[in-house]
Formats: sequence, C-alpha cells, structure tokens
Amino acid sequence: MTEVQSADKLRARMQNIDPYEFEHFVADLWEDRGWTTEVSAGSNDMGVDIEAHKSDGLVDQKLAIQAKRYADGNKVGRPEIQQYYTLKEQDTEADAAVVVTTSSFASTAEDWAREHNVKLVDGEDLVELIDEHDRHDLLDEYAPDITSEAGGNIDPTDAATIDTTVELPEPLQDQENRKKGALLLAVSGLVVWANPWNSPLPMPVFGMALLVGSVVFYAYLEEAVAAVVGESQVLQQFRNGAELMEKNGTVKYKPADERDQVTFDDFDSLAMRRRQGNVYGELDQQFSAGVPNAPSGSIPTNVASKGEETIAAYRFAVHGETPEDIASEMGMSQQDLVASMNDVAGVEFDSEKAAA
Repeated sequence: MTEVQSADKLRARMQNIDPYEFEHFVADLWEDRGWTTEVSAGSNDMGVDIEAHKSDGLVDQKLAIQAKRYADGNKVGRPEIQQYYTLKEQDTEADAAVVVTTSSFASTAEDWAREHNVKLVDGEDLVELIDEHDRHDLLDEYAPDITSEAGGNIDPTDAATIDTTVELPEPLQDQENRKKGALLLAVSGLVVWANPWNSPLPMPVFGMALLVGSVVFYAYLEEAVAAVVGESQVLQQFRNGAELMEKNGTVKYKPADERDQVTFDDFDSLAMRRRQGNVYGELDQQFSAGVPNAPSGSIPTNVASKGEETIAAYRFAVHGETPEDIASEMGMSQQDLVASMNDVAGVEFDSEKAAA
C-alpha cells in the first residue's frame, strides 16, 4: 500500500528530480490530461522544453511548455516569464505558453502572465495534478521514495521468511516446571469447580477457566505470551549474524556482539523505520568496530572516506535525515540518492541474500 504523503513532501520530492528528467515528468503529466507531448532535445530546444498537442477532430491546439525545477524560495520572476513568452511568440503555431515550476511565482510575474495569457503552474498545482490523476506512481518513477517500490524491494515484510520468537523466563522454559505449574492450575480448577465454600459466585465458570488455563500453560505458553505481549519478528539476518527485529512497531538492530541494541524512532512511518534499520545494519557490516557515532550535522572521517553513497546512507540511518533533505543538501537527484543507498544497503530481504 502506497503511503499517503503530505503536499510538502511531494513538492520536496519533485524538487529532487533531475532537471532534465523533470521535463519528462511534466510531459507525462500533460499526457495524462489528454495531450500528446514531445520533449525537446537539450541543445536544440531554443528554450522551449516541451511541445504539447491536442486535437478534438476540428481544432488543433499546441502549447509551448517551459519546465523549471526550482527549490522553495527560488521564485520564477517576471523577466523569465517575459523571456518564455517571447520564445512562444516565435512559434507561430503555438496557441499558448505554459510555465511549470516546482516552486512558485513572484507577484509581478503573475500580474504580467495574466495580462499576456501565459499559463502558470506552480508546485501546489502540480501536487493537485498528481492527486487528481492518481499518479503517485509517476512520482515514484522520477523521484523514488526510499520506501517506494521504485526504490527497490525495501519493505522487510516482503521477506521470504520471517521468524517470530517469544523468549520466556528461564524457569518457564523447563518442561518439568511447566508440568508442575499446569498441574497446580488443574487441581485449583477442580477445587473451585466443586465450590466447597458454597459461594454464590459462578464458581464452575472460574473453575473451567483454570482448567483451560492449565492446558494453555503447559502446551501453548509461548503462543499465549506472544498474543498478549506481541511477537518479535526477525525482519532480516545480516552476514555477521546481527538481526533486525520488530516488536509492536518498534524496530531494533541487534548486533552480533555485545554492543547495545539500536532503536529506530526517527520516522513516523513503520516502513521508513524498517528501511532505516536495514541501511544501518548494512553499514554496520562495513566497519570492524561497528557504525561510528557522530553528532548530527557531522560525518566521521572513516565514513566520509568511503564516498557520497556511504555519506548519504549514514545521514539517513544514523542521523535520521529524510531522503528529501539529503538529496537537496548533497546536490543529488532523489533518483540518484535512492539508487546510491540501494547500492550501499541492498534491496533484497531474504535469507539467501543474508547468507551471501
């Protein structure tokens, strides 16, 4: 199931699309609206990024579309709108000029565009188009989220095998102790059933509950405890014997040695916490003394020396930074960011990969 994301997050992901890929993204959105599109070649486009055509059998229409993938705060100004309009005017077949941006437009640009019939589409409009045509899958293609299908098979629940374990206190792991406890419950149940006190309470019901409890205690204690306290799932086993665990929505990395477990709680999304734990576990395989710790905003030297892919993975797994922020600050497209983290962490969650 695709996670419903906020408009701010969708805009942030669009702002991390590669600029040239953003032109294709816009073209695909316009095709959803019934247009036939053609993305201009980069060196020959004369400033017009996309040509869009539509015909109803009687009237042919042509749009000259300019696509600007800008960050928030980098508004499209009036001079740029005037320039794009001039380019449209050079094409005698174009009926209208359209400027599409992931950010917004300056008020002077909006005023000039209204006077000259230039259509403006900002980041909020793009989000509405994505929702209107249900094309979040298109965004997953051009700016894959770290938990999207396009980012790889990254949900550990897709693992071929998920082990569930419930660890009982040591005395209850002994079958003889379990037998004695069950016998005590059974005898107590019979006594209560007999009701030698002549209690007005429904003692047979209580007695029956104790008898059933004796059977559960002896034969099904693990299952009963798991039902009450929740099961611990082994989401992934790593090459060095470490495990990624989950219990009642809490995701933890259990090292193979005596180091403390690491809990992942930086993200509201369970899928993101699972992915964070996976990336952390794969990073842990790369350092003999385990993943080094560093304050937020800093990168240890031995992490930085491994290159951008490891730096991005470290910022996500250790500092809990969002892929959108990492891509933006590192000057990467989100597509490249997700691909790089997949290179570091892998995307397969099965026992064969874990044993490789």
